[in-house]
Amino acid sequence: FHPLKLPLPEDRVRRWHPHYLFAGATTNLSTMGAHVSVLSPGHSPHPPHAHREEEILVVLDGEAELVIALNDTGLNARCEQLGAGAFVYYPAFQFHTIRNATAKPITYLMFKWTGPPQETEAPFETTISRTEDIRQIGNAPFATQLMFEGPTHYLTKLQVHLTELQPDAGYATHADTHDVAIVVLSGSVETMGRRIERHGVVYFPAGEMHDMKNPGFATARYLVFEFHGSLSGEVTAWRSAARTRSLWRTLGNRTYRRVRQSLAATSLWHALRPIYWLLRRIFAALT
Repeated sequence: FHPLKLPLPEDRVRRWHPHYLFAGATTNLSTMGAHVSVLSPGHSPHPPHAHREEEILVVLDGEAELVIALNDTGLNARCEQLGAGAFVYYPAFQFHTIRNATAKPITYLMFKWTGPPQETEAPFETTISRTEDIRQIGNAPFATQLMFEGPTHYLTKLQVHLTELQPDAGYATHADTHDVAIVVLSGSVETMGRRIERHGVVYFPAGEMHDMKNPGFATARYLVFEFHGSLSGEVTAWRSAARTRSLWRTLGNRTYRRVRQSLAATSLWHALRPIYWLLRRIFAALT
């Protein structure tokens, strides 16, 4: 549970101030972390860079300029303006950065994660969604609208939906097999006895009980991110097996996984993927 009251402190010297929320591992993901950052006017935290983590960036306040690049030079980069409530998904090894071209600070939330490679045939590319384009989902007590859904390099499925919850509406306590992150855009919600106001963030790892209701007098609107990981127990099995192996074997397997992760997210792999899947189908038919 991470209630956030904006504006958060700005660092006028570094001009970029991250506030770290959490970091760790879950049964679905090898690593998952989140931070909220305040970016000063006229500044960018770094040149275009790429990393093995997948990433979701949600603008909480202000207007951000995304730079989606082909390499670290930023030449011929695609630029997108994102207002409050909009978000972007970056696949692993996508070159990117963020800029503040406005006259006031912007605040944004970041989720970053890794997991066992899925070898997905057609994983998500960089995807932008704007909730401000959706005026109202409906008049039902509990209404949702799917923003996007599909596999990624580390997830069997990443699903994002926008939810509107009317006063006194909600759903009963339950547990999911996937991790769930909730970002409140407007109004307030209550989950497991804790009230979360606008801009608040809640993260429920797979298997953790949770409920939801609207304790206020206005419609609550929030984003739900579902992180569906590997086959049940795969991440845990990786960790358990590593504890019983010799040091050299553990290091060797870790290196193999990192190389496999890196290769599967490169432009070379994108070009070779159709051949790879054709060979897999041929091999499966022969065995």
